[in-house]
Amino acid sequence: KMHHGYTYGGYNLAAAAAVKTIEIIRRPGFLEHVRHVGAILKDRLTKLQVDYPFIGDVRGVGLMLGVELVKENGDRNPELAARFSQVALQHNMIMRVNEHGRGNVLEIRPALVLTEDEAHEIADRVGEVCEALK
Repeated sequence: KMHHGYTYGGYNLAAAAAVKTIEIIRRPGFLEHVRHVGAILKDRLTKLQVDYPFIGDVRGVGLMLGVELVKENGDRNPELAARFSQVALQHNMIMRVNEHGRGNVLEIRPALVLTEDEAHEIADRVGEVCEALK
């Protein structure tokens, strides 16, 4: 069963935005940049596992990443994920939790024009939230 929808997806402005997005993605070097910055962010998030054992798998492609939150025994921890997203607001981040807020994976999907400095800032803030929840 899949839940996915867009309230404003079926009109002319949305179609024009989609066409422009495809045009930008096709620009030389654009996707290479996304992969490069995504790898930096994924690496920084993965390194948090050392200090915060409640971080399970860190996965994704480019700048579409997921950070799994788990219990000590490795089971899913949706309660911690929900708390994480609430504490993240105090650190100026809006973080979605998969499965419409009932899952255990934090969705990290920044703008594809994210800079390296901004990737490090996201990782730093995620670390701050982890520290607050420790």
